[in-house]
Amino acid sequence: MVLRTLLLVLVGLMMTAMTAAQIPRPHQSSPRPDEQMPLPTGQLSQEETRKANYEKSLRDVRELTRLAEDLKTDLEKNDGFTLSLTSVKKAEQIEKLAKQIRSTVKRF
Repeated sequence: MVLRTLLLVLVGLMMTAMTAAQIPRPHQSSPRPDEQMPLPTGQLSQEETRKANYEKSLRDVRELTRLAEDLKTDLEKNDGFTLSLTSVKKAEQIEKLAKQIRSTVKRF
């Protein structure tokens, strides 16, 4: 009698487990449509990469503008026809940033 009850409980548990396994459940790990999945290599999707490049370009343009304004004030202060070393360095930084921005914008 005890053995028979145990067998019935065991069969009932197995049936419940099999039925529960067959019920389709929504995947909790599935991404929402507004989320971007990283690529298998760990890189961001193309949309995220474009957004990051755009934001970097904006930062570079702000820096370029700041450097150009600084160089302009330095040149206005200078009475002679020679440039200070800091002014030359700022001009080189401006040139470098302009080239970076140009190459980044070409990729868009």
